[in-house]
Parts: sequence; structure tokens; C-alpha cells
Amino acid sequence: MGHGITATDRVVLAGKPAWHGLGTVTESAPDLEEAFQLAGLGWDVDSVPLWTENGGQYSAVEGWTMNRRRDTGEDLGVVSDGYSIFQNRELCALMKGAGVTTVESMGSLKGGRIVFGLARTGAYEVGRRAGDEVRQYALFGNRHDGTGALLACCTSIRVVCANTERMVQQSGDSKRGIRIVHKASMRDNIARMETALGHIAEGNIRAAEESKALALKDLSSEQVADYFREVYRSTQGPIPVEVKTEAQEKQVRKARKVLSKWEANMGDPRQNVGGVQGTAWAALNSVTQWADHDRRTRRTSDGETKSQARAYASLFGKASQDKATARSLALELV
Repeated sequence: MGHGITATDRVVLAGKPAWHGLGTVTESAPDLEEAFQLAGLGWDVDSVPLWTENGGQYSAVEGWTMNRRRDTGEDLGVVSDGYSIFQNRELCALMKGAGVTTVESMGSLKGGRIVFGLARTGAYEVGRRAGDEVRQYALFGNRHDGTGALLACCTSIRVVCANTERMVQQSGDSKRGIRIVHKASMRDNIARMETALGHIAEGNIRAAEESKALALKDLSSEQVADYFREVYRSTQGPIPVEVKTEAQEKQVRKARKVLSKWEANMGDPRQNVGGVQGTAWAALNSVTQWADHDRRTRRTSDGETKSQARAYASLFGKASQDKATARSLALELV
């Protein structure tokens, strides 16, 4: 099918295509139930037993089952017996209980292993003059592959350059996000998730204050270079001071290439929207621009396209983690 993240996925987007070029676009933000249908999330997940074969004899695997997508029969992930499936319809009901009426995007990734919904919660201007708008959203996500929890958190998208930034990576309760693990008791905690938008709103206020502070912090060229090197070491690995081996020479070449790209991005017109040229905000977005658009992204399956791999990495993978690290290091400058 067209517009899918994989052949068995759909993503619906409000207003305009995402930077990765994937998804079905609607003229305006659809209501929650409409988005759920457009995203094709009406399928359920079943728990099926696992079997081993030895000499033609089959026996059940104790303590483990397989989560399987009912409509396609695709195996999503092996989970323990204590795992509690949280169906897509329950995620939709959770969003409704949290006050969501319309969504900016909704869909599934990785063949249904990840399901998400994004609702807009606000916006603010960054910089010394108008023009650089950051929109704020509440992200609700669920995983059916056994590798993650039910999630509600805040996220920001820099509209001008379409950099997507995951703001929250930590687990547990916080003012910016909450996670609930897939245990039998998880539904007893849903009331906490339904109040998550209130907590997220508080987190968004803090995020806005942080971003504005970054946009007002001027950096010298030396400070920018130091920041880039620190981000590189923290996200990509060490930069050898003395090159004695071929492997170290390769590390240095890679570092020079990435650092050069970040420096070039500082001169991009998108880093002067709102008068933020030469600031910590511009430095941060020079890194996130590279993470979203320029970095090499490996496919995780044979049928996955480069756009699909990049979209996943930016939202949920290594790129997402690196951008969170880059933001934390930028905030140390102010």
C-alpha cells in the first residue's frame, strides 16, 4: 500500500507532509476516532504459545509467549507470561481520557511493533524576533514487541527546519513524561496516564523557557567548537589525540567529517530564523539538523527504505537519543 512506513503500517499527518515524506496527509487535524481509522489501527494483538521442536517432537516453551498481529499474522515479539497486552483501541481511549480531541499524527511503525498518537498542546516563539516557532505536542506511544512501556511524554518540533526532537527519554513519573510497564496491574495505573497532559503542559513550560534561554545565549566561535566536540564525544565516541593505528585514523576522519558538517550548518539560513545566529540554540539545531537529515542511517530490515529508517531513528532510535544529549549539553552553556 502507498504511504506506509512498512507494507503493513499506516501513518496519518495533519496539514502537510512530514520531512521524511511518509504518511497520508489530511487538510486539517482529524478528530481522534477519524485518525484512528485512517491510520488503520483497528487490529488487535493476540498472545500465542511458543513451541520448540526436537526430533519431530514439539513441546511448549515455559514462561514465554509470542505477541502476534491478528490481521496480518505477523509476529511482533517474544514476551514473558506476565506481559499484559495493551490494545490499540485502549491507547485511543487513553488519549481521549487525557483530553485529546484532534491529532497531528497517528499510526504504527515497524509492522505494528510501535503504535503512537501525537496531539498539539501549544506553541512558542524562540529568538530575538518573531519567526522561529516551536510547536509543542503530547506523544502517546505503545510497543507490542516487548521492548518498551506504555508512554505519554512531551515533544517539540521546530517548524522552520522541521527538526523533530524527542524531549523525554527517562522512565518513571516526571513532569514531562510517564511510563507504565506491561504488567497485569498496568490498568490500575491508567488514571495517572489520563492526567498526563497536565504534567506535560508543565514540562512544556519548562522546555519553552529552556529554548528561549538557549536562543539568547551568544557563543564565540571557540565555544561553538568546544560544544560540538563535547557533543561528538558524548554521542559518537572519542576523538583520538594521538593517531597510532589505522582504526584511530578512521575515527579522526569520521570526527572531522561530522564536525565540519555541524560547523557548516551554523551558517545555514535556518539557523538565523528569529535572529538566533551564533547562539546556543543555533548550535543545538545545527546538530539536530544533521541528525534528522544528514547522518548515515542503517536499515534494520531488508524491505525498509532509507526514509523509513531515518524516520524511525529520529523518533525512537539512536538519533533521538543523540538529540536529547545535545540539548542537555547545550543547556549547560546557559
